[in-house]
Amino acid sequence: MQPTNVNVSTLFGNKIQFRIPLFQRHYVWGLEDQWQPLWEDIQEKSNQRLQQQKRGKFSHFTGAIVIQQKSTNVDEVPKYEIIDGQQRLTTFQIILCALREICASLEFKEISDEVNNYILNKGMLSKEYDGEQYKLIPTEFDRFSLKCIVEGSASDTLVGKKGQILSAYTYFRQMINIYATGDRNKLLSLFHAVLNDFGIVQILIDSDDEPEMIFESLNGRGKALLQFDLLRNNLFLRTRISEEDRDTLYQDYWSHFENNYWETEVMLGRKKEALSEHFFQHFLMAKLGTDSVTPLFKVYQRQYRKNLLGDQNSSSYELSELSRYSKVYKEIIDCNTESDIGLPMRFYKIFDITSLHPFILFLVNESKATKDEIALIFRILESYTIRRILCTTQGHKNYNKFFSDVIRKFNGNKICVNSFVEYLSDQNSDTAKWPDDRDVQSALNGNWSKIGVNKNVLRYILYRIELLSRDENRFTENNNLPFKQFTLEHILPQKWRENWQLPFSGSSISFNELFSEEYKKNDPLWELLPSKEGLVDPSYSEAYELALERDNLIQSIGNLTIVTGPLNSSLSNAHFLDKKESLFFNSTLMLSKEISKCENWNLTEIRERERNLVVKFCKIWPDARTFNQNFA
Repeated sequence: MQPTNVNVSTLFGNKIQFRIPLFQRHYVWGLEDQWQPLWEDIQEKSNQRLQQQKRGKFSHFTGAIVIQQKSTNVDEVPKYEIIDGQQRLTTFQIILCALREICASLEFKEISDEVNNYILNKGMLSKEYDGEQYKLIPTEFDRFSLKCIVEGSASDTLVGKKGQILSAYTYFRQMINIYATGDRNKLLSLFHAVLNDFGIVQILIDSDDEPEMIFESLNGRGKALLQFDLLRNNLFLRTRISEEDRDTLYQDYWSHFENNYWETEVMLGRKKEALSEHFFQHFLMAKLGTDSVTPLFKVYQRQYRKNLLGDQNSSSYELSELSRYSKVYKEIIDCNTESDIGLPMRFYKIFDITSLHPFILFLVNESKATKDEIALIFRILESYTIRRILCTTQGHKNYNKFFSDVIRKFNGNKICVNSFVEYLSDQNSDTAKWPDDRDVQSALNGNWSKIGVNKNVLRYILYRIELLSRDENRFTENNNLPFKQFTLEHILPQKWRENWQLPFSGSSISFNELFSEEYKKNDPLWELLPSKEGLVDPSYSEAYELALERDNLIQSIGNLTIVTGPLNSSLSNAHFLDKKESLFFNSTLMLSKEISKCENWNLTEIRERERNLVVKFCKIWPDARTFNQNFA
């Protein structure tokens, strides 16, 4: 390596061309973290020049760039590939373009022409994107945008263009205009400050050096680069790959990563990061069968790549695997109903379960299971998951660790449906057991609310039962009947005591009337824990017992349904006959039609409906025994 202290004038002052490899990330610098601080520094250095303050040769260290010279003919412009530092070099080119255009608009031609010498190689006339007149050739993503700015046609051609190039150009042009206000001396001072007052360490590496190692040492600990960026640069900078092969590998296996889809920040689990980072994490978890893969790039190097043997120990194999896995991962994330993978993944998206993604990647890419077997395993996983969410306090906790164990168990072997069901059903711990039908019965009887299950779980269960009742595809969400439009409704209201009378001696009585005034006065919490001692008359015992049973069955699935849209509180707490007329009678839902057939709503109806709904639940999400008997 040959480190040298340079500045912008040194870098761009001679005939030279810097080329950013097409596999590197495109221009990503932004306003708050990069443009604004850099502009403030430029403005300060310009002011110091105007005030004739003493300046050192490099009064402001801007960072390092790593370059490697490419072979060229003697009549060609010397070319250098940028291994690291492309963001700052691109930014300085953008600033020079903005300064040139402002000077030209003010008819300061001599300044404009001088600035242009640091943007274009004089005497080179090629108009191709990678022509020798350009001092900087960016990635393919940014090439057209920078070309337009360099040629002075940004405002006409770049409106709506993706990327940060135009935004950076617009920002610096605006800042220069505000600062200079047409003053020739300020523009000259600004120009010389940019050229001479920003020190850069230029590291020229030899052909024998390993550029990927240098790149990692400079960037591996920084926050600016994603772990996925480190991976990309390592894969393409390995010295044994020729430039021609590298470009082919990029187009075949990596170019699809270079779009906004993979850069989008998403919340998956507890982390909000670029989608590419989540993919990288889940790829490693699927490949290694472990839930501990931090830091990602080091784990990739030391655990995954280190163990690749033979033909697998090559960039082409690694890139092909990343590409193959990414296509499946996109189906997992997009949940497209036309996809055999995306369709069943909609269930996990509703409950925000991402911890299964590594196992799904393994299942589809490595398990050797057939398409039909994979479809059945999806059903098994869904049944296992919904029963755990409904019946246990653990829900899907520790899924990362548990399914890492599953991956290790079946790694290298075809997943047999029977052995998979057997493995899940053999789990006895609270964090892994598969609840049986008795557990489901207890949970749907109302125990779900006592152990803290989210009511949206019951809302979803009823939604799927609605689909089953319509004799449609009961194994996924229906686009014509979207889940999100429904709310959960208690038929017997949670506050039933306000409007629902209790039958008594051929008539009826309110809950409040059961208890004496003295009792209610002496016990402020009497409504929460009513006691028989507070009854006005012993003959009220039967009505009192009925009240307790109502309280116990409020959260039973037999007393729950789904309705479209929220209800106002007066309708929600109304008596059954009033609710029946306004809520259920005209509804198109099968669940509502069944309720509307009832003359009254009492404990018998609730218990009978609960039994029927439990049966339907178990039909949609069978237990392990049923899968073994009928599907394996």
